[in-house]
Amino acid sequence: SVQAARDGTIALLSYRPESVEQQLGAARELLTGEFRDSYTSLTNDVVIPGAKEKQIAAIASVPAAASVSATPEEAVVLLFVNQTV
Repeated sequence: SVQAARDGTIALLSYRPESVEQQLGAARELLTGEFRDSYTSLTNDVVIPGAKEKQIAAIASVPAAASVSATPEEAVVLLFVNQTV
C-alpha cells in the first residue's frame, strides 16, 4: 500500500506540457468519488490549459512515506511530497 500511494501521488502531480492531458487523464483513473471529481475539474479547468499555454512541467517525488494504518479494505499512508514546477 505504501508503494501504491507513492506511485499514485507521483502520477497525480507530475506532467509535461506536451503530454499533460494523457498523463493526468491516466492518473485520474487511480481516483474515486468526490476526490476524482475535484481532481478532474482542477486539471481540466486550470492545470492542463496552464501547462499547455505556459509550457509548464511538474515533477513530483516522494522522499519519505510510511503506513499509518491498514485493513483489508483501506490503507492510510503518510507521504512527504516534493513538487518542482
